[in-house]
Amino acid sequence: MAYQESERGRWPMNLTGGILIGLVLGFILGLIDGDLLEGLGFGLIVGLAIGAVLERRHHLMQYPPGMIRRIIIAGGFFLVTLIASLELRDIADSRWLQIALALAPAIGFALVVFAIASALASLDELQRRIQTEAIALGFGFTAVIVTTVGLLEEIGLAQPGWIYVVFPMIIGWGLGKLWTMWKYR
Repeated sequence: MAYQESERGRWPMNLTGGILIGLVLGFILGLIDGDLLEGLGFGLIVGLAIGAVLERRHHLMQYPPGMIRRIIIAGGFFLVTLIASLELRDIADSRWLQIALALAPAIGFALVVFAIASALASLDELQRRIQTEAIALGFGFTAVIVTTVGLLEEIGLAQPGWIYVVFPMIIGWGLGKLWTMWKYR
């Protein structure tokens, strides 16, 4: 079930995906460094480089037209709500407003999960197998990272908040996908 589009009318999904990966990386660095704008700028540059490399390669995953766009829009919505939530939570005067701002990114993240699930459901058997193996490797990678951080907390090192657990999940899934795509090439 490969979906073909003309080269002229093709949306540069690999470039867009690379930019989104870079922005997530930049967001992480911005949170760590304390300067979101600087982190996002660096992430955009890294994302453009990743996207340019990905645009030159043929990938095994073939999604129906518009499916990647849904994921990118949902991911963008999640990032915008997360940044807005982090920036506005300190100036909110009501406890209920602070709670609403804290929970707003969960809606964006739920949209990302739904968009990814829809995309996975549209894949053929081999592509689903690749994604399932990638998710399993990502789960294991996340378990190792979370356990390591927990063990370091036991000896007195500061533990990051739960919000950061999603990042090893995404990195683990990405590494797992690279591995399984290489394995099935």
